[in-house]
Amino acid sequence: MPLAVLREIERAEGVICTECEEGCWIEPARGEDARTGKMVGGHFCRRKDEVGHFYVDLARLKRWQFDMKGSAKAVGAGTR
Repeated sequence: MPLAVLREIERAEGVICTECEEGCWIEPARGEDARTGKMVGGHFCRRKDEVGHFYVDLARLKRWQFDMKGSAKAVGAGTR
């Protein structure tokens, strides 16, 4: 049985952009890719012309929280 010390919580609205050295906070637009039917994220940089439009992996919006109960179970399982 897996010991869950982390649990996923609500997704973030935005992420730090990694397309250039500026490191801006961006909130990617989300939409369905007509070819695949999967949700995709995108952003258009207005600060750097050479960056322009780029895709954002929506998995980057996942957030996690430490789960005290899961941690206690993991510690207990280690002492058996």
